[in-house]
Amino acid sequence: MTRAPAAVLAGTGPFGAALARRLALSGIAVTIGSREAARARAAAAQLDAPGLDLAGASNRTAAARAGAVFLAAPFAGQAALLETLGAELDGKLVICCAVIWPPGSRPETSAAEEAARALHSAGAGRVRVAAAFQTVAARVLAHDGTPGADDPDVLVFADRPEDREAAAEVCGLTGLRTVPAGPLRGARAAEAFVGALMHLNRIGARHAGIRLTGLRS
Repeated sequence: MTRAPAAVLAGTGPFGAALARRLALSGIAVTIGSREAARARAAAAQLDAPGLDLAGASNRTAAARAGAVFLAAPFAGQAALLETLGAELDGKLVICCAVIWPPGSRPETSAAEEAARALHSAGAGRVRVAAAFQTVAARVLAHDGTPGADDPDVLVFADRPEDREAAAEVCGLTGLRTVPAGPLRGARAAEAFVGALMHLNRIGARHAGIRLTGLRS
């Protein structure tokens, strides 16, 4: 799975573009998706550099090319996007990066759980859904420096342990430490904590994130 091509759907915004570039820097092929293929191609061209395998395409084409698919769409547009992509995503690992806004406003669910429901309704019954990057700022991903002790961890949630491990492996291509953190419903807590991170950034923190201690090496 690690070296399989990846796609970042709705990936022309700051977060999606930074994620796509970080993944491409690991040496895998990455396709940025958008409703407008021309917009995706323009975004990929801006990010491209010698040695990177970056392309842009429609969301549907990007999803069809990839083994691992990241959802970078805001939650408000997530369901509409997924309703059209059931066939392309069936059987694939889909990693939701969205947060229901405002953070913590729907404690009974999460963006990833809603993505799983939308995909099953769209006929993607074999899809494997994970959640990751809810607590990682776009500007952290946009920084190309050497990974250090101040970098945040990427919390990864999925219902099946093998899906958590697979998603953590793919997310780890960004150079950030990934932590398989439990079933998909755990993304509710990660989303709720985004509000606290935003407050810390407002009062002077610099792209605050979560760094876990006490983990087994």
